[in-house]
Amino acid sequence: MVEDCVEKRFWAKVNVTDNEKDCWEFTGATAENGYGNINVDGKTTSAHRYCFFLCYGYFPVQNVNHTCDNSLCCNPLHLYDGTPKENSDDMVNRGRSTRGFIYKFYRGSARWAAKLTEEDIPKIRRMLACGYTLEYIGKVFGVSAVSISNIKRGKTWKYLARELVRKPRRAQ
Repeated sequence: MVEDCVEKRFWAKVNVTDNEKDCWEFTGATAENGYGNINVDGKTTSAHRYCFFLCYGYFPVQNVNHTCDNSLCCNPLHLYDGTPKENSDDMVNRGRSTRGFIYKFYRGSARWAAKLTEEDIPKIRRMLACGYTLEYIGKVFGVSAVSISNIKRGKTWKYLARELVRKPRRAQ
């Protein structure tokens, strides 16, 4: 009887649509991580996990993963019994991770916090070859000396082809 009450309370907080391809978003309480929460037998449970239980009859041992990337989605067709590794792999492959995907594909000036552009790097390398200090170059480009040092050592911006920069010859 109590379980029927929880189930009714749950479905009252889900926007179910006629199109089974649509996400059915949970409109109840959410956690800081963006997932819906519902209280079941005195314990807080993720809304999508509870939905999976209602529709498939069991709670997965590990994860309930989404095929739709919508943490509030409770459409049972978008949920599957998965592992943490599958969930992490999906996150990286779909570009929702700060590990792997962002660093692998969004690099250089495409990164959200970039202060330098691809055009700046050859200029910085030429200034380094001419003997300017890390601090001076950093001030010119509005970055730290450590950032310039990382460019010099090839730790950052290494995907850009290094030009052959010859040091100026000294007069004999």
